[in-house]
Amino acid sequence: MNYKILSLMRDVDVQLREEWLLTRDTSNDSATLSNFYKFLEKTRDFRHQRAFVSQMAKLIECKSMDSTNSD
Repeated sequence: MNYKILSLMRDVDVQLREEWLLTRDTSNDSATLSNFYKFLEKTRDFRHQRAFVSQMAKLIECKSMDSTNSD
């Protein structure tokens, strides 16, 4: 598989270790992907919460300015 990709790059002098081209152990992939997915979800949730707080702060600021201008 990797040899096919390298054959497309004839003008590049690429040297890889032979063990990099061997089949790798995939027994831990599902746990790693699951943990990575959970991390992404937490990051997305954190960004969503931060955006929500920022929007609420702007709304409160606008309301405060409106009440000050009406006095």
